[in-house]
Parts: sequence; C-alpha cells; structure tokens
Amino acid sequence: MTTGASAYEKQEDTIYLNVDVDVLASRPLNALIAAFGNRIHVHYCGRERGQYSAHFSLGSMRQSASLDSAIRGLVELVKRLPATAYRLWERATERTLNVGIQSGIRPRSREFEISRARVQAVADIGASIVFTVYAAELHAPALLKKAAPRRPTTRSTATRAMKPARAR
Repeated sequence: MTTGASAYEKQEDTIYLNVDVDVLASRPLNALIAAFGNRIHVHYCGRERGQYSAHFSLGSMRQSASLDSAIRGLVELVKRLPATAYRLWERATERTLNVGIQSGIRPRSREFEISRARVQAVADIGASIVFTVYAAELHAPALLKKAAPRRPTTRSTATRAMKPARAR
C-alpha cells in the first residue's frame, strides 16, 4: 500500500472498477436487500427523490476481476432470489447494472467487453447496463507547476519591460 497519495492519484491506466446495481421502486426495498444476505455490499437502501432506492455491489469477497464475470455473478444472485424478493425486483421501476470505469492517461483507448450471453442475461432479468466513466486525474508535479514567467529575448524588449511608462 502506498502512502501520501491515493490509488487514484497514481493511476495512469484506464481500468474497470466494479459493477454497482441501482434499483428504484415505489415500495421499500429492504426485503430485497435482506434476501441477498451477505453476498452483496450495500451502499444505500432507503428513500431517494420521492422513491425507494437500493444501491449495492457484489460483496467484497466476491468482487470480480473481470467485468463479464461480475455481471454474471450479479445476474446469478438475482435469479436465485426467493419468489417474494424476485417480485420486488420485477416491480421496480428501474433496475440498472452500473459499470464503473476509471479513466487514465493510457492506453489511448481501451475496450471492456461484455459477452452477448451476459447482455442477454441482463435483459432476461429486466435490467439495463450503464457505464460511469470517471475522468483521469493528472497529479504529476510537472503538470501542476505554474509556468515560470518568460524572460524577454531581446534587449529592446527587456528595456521596454523595465521602464515605467512616462506620464503624459
């Protein structure tokens, strides 16, 4: 672990972070969250903008190194819900798998594939896929320094720059 700077401050490569699930409904979602048990990490569950919402991701022990496998894991969790919890899932007004990407300064472009089977599986549980791309943060000291004032290159320019304007 590094000290003095967060992982993001040292980030140069564009990377996949995780997949969060965002659910909005007209009814409380506590029973849905409870049905997932300790297999998820709950970010928030409660009232939000006049509706009920739940935001969660795979539990820390289940965090996946690949985007495709994270989506597979989340879809499987939803498919295994008990009937009453699955009805809450189906009645939700929004069900979104939100893919987090941390942008870096390299490579120039990067692809993150979601297989056709995974896209179909997400559609089968009535969810959509959204990408949230976080901007690269440039913290290199050379980029943050203010440019030093330029010195005049010719004597006449230097003389003019140093002489006060005459009062008229």
